[in-house]
Amino acid sequence: MLYHDIIGVYRQVWAFLAIYVQLTLSAIAADDSARQEDELCMPPLGCFSTAPPFSHLPLPWHREVVNTKFLLRTRSNPDEDHQIHTGNMTSLMTSNFEDRVKTYIAIHGFTLFSAIPDTHWRFEFTKRLLERENANVFFVDWQGGSQTGVDASQAASNVRVAAAELAHFCTWIQNQTGVSLESFHVVGFSFGSQVAGLAGGQLSNLGRITGLDPAAYGFEDNPPDAQLDETDAMFVDVIHTDGEVIAGWGLDWYCDHSRAYRLFLDTMDPSTSPLRAYRCDSYERFLAGTCMKCRANRCRNLGMDASRVPRKKHVKMYLKTTGQSPYRVYHYSVKIHFRPGRYHSYSGTLYVTLHGTQGNTEEITLSGAELTIEPRKSRTFLVTTVRTVGRLQGVTFRWAAPLPPQEDSGSWFSWWRKKRSVDDVPPLSGNRRSVHGKQRVEFPVKERREGQDVIAGNQHRRNRRSYSEDDVLYVRTIRIKSGLSQERFRLCNPRERSRTEGIPPNQSVKFRAC
Repeated sequence: MLYHDIIGVYRQVWAFLAIYVQLTLSAIAADDSARQEDELCMPPLGCFSTAPPFSHLPLPWHREVVNTKFLLRTRSNPDEDHQIHTGNMTSLMTSNFEDRVKTYIAIHGFTLFSAIPDTHWRFEFTKRLLERENANVFFVDWQGGSQTGVDASQAASNVRVAAAELAHFCTWIQNQTGVSLESFHVVGFSFGSQVAGLAGGQLSNLGRITGLDPAAYGFEDNPPDAQLDETDAMFVDVIHTDGEVIAGWGLDWYCDHSRAYRLFLDTMDPSTSPLRAYRCDSYERFLAGTCMKCRANRCRNLGMDASRVPRKKHVKMYLKTTGQSPYRVYHYSVKIHFRPGRYHSYSGTLYVTLHGTQGNTEEITLSGAELTIEPRKSRTFLVTTVRTVGRLQGVTFRWAAPLPPQEDSGSWFSWWRKKRSVDDVPPLSGNRRSVHGKQRVEFPVKERREGQDVIAGNQHRRNRRSYSEDDVLYVRTIRIKSGLSQERFRLCNPRERSRTEGIPPNQSVKFRAC
């Protein structure tokens, strides 16, 4: 009986495993079949599937849901949109589109729950452009596909439909008007940058694409033909301020504030100074102040007036900005030469104040933190300021030594040190008295003279740090290069006349031209 029971249990287990395997294989086959059949065709845009390189994204929505619109404004209608429908000649002929002027196309990004995408950016972009020049300014409204709530992956997938619509629209405009796509400049923000890139990949000789913080989500691992790439237009420049970077664009600008489109708008204002960036291999080298050279196309203006670097495919440019408009700051490379002294190395914080023909800067901390200073070596720093100083005339140098560690006066060790220091003092003078069998030395109280401290009994001297001869820095020269004018300045320490005199902590010394 027991044998048959065991056999029955085994049969049930094997039957269960067989059913489980069969269901699993059926599910896998159904999933593979669904993936193979997961395709959506939208003539004349073509077919969209979840096959690689978009297998990590869902199927995009239908073009009727994405509802891509092309809204035109010109100097003849600067405050009112004129919608042009692809394939509808009436909408084109009744518009103010001019085939002899440049065409700009702005594309918004992910809109979450917003009903009106990037309103401020859109209107400011159009207004400043039309103030600069007579142009056709299109705004691509694809909020039907970008407004997906918290589902960013669906918005990333819908980028493909909006891009196909844009490519189809540009081709139709070119065929109907004879305008050259080389005169088209497409500006995209976030996912809008990827819309511009995918559309540019379907067009020939598109003039320029500017990406403003291109969205990396959903595109970072894609091949070049499935994301914004340097081959998508004759000139591709990208402004990064959000930290999400995909390598491989033509001209990359790296800034330190998350407001790419605001920086771009600022460069369209003729009343503001241009934002100059500097070519550098890395952000660390840029912060070290070693990339202030402008020869051989190593400097470029960011934004609307940016230009391609000749004979270079991929160039990285860096700059510092302020937190609000106007964003421009002046860049300086400051190199400090430390000469041999009595110290081997020292820790401290360095400060400089620049003096010029038009004013002075605030006191600026070099490197922003405490650093190790070594004799016979030089240190280079990047210094930025919003103040205009004109031509440099001098620099004030100061340094601060690290504070000594604070001793806990209430600890047993602290009490013992104080007791030993008092007990070890020899009785140099005073009256000896015997108290309870023990000798005690009494020191007379000395009233202070004017300007002196009162010393009574065994009172300790004031708790203040005293600096020895080793607590000084020996700075020979400071060399400064202006990033804007490219002028070089050599400034000398007036104390160098005395080879034995260094700079103590917290003492300011003004270096002058030499």
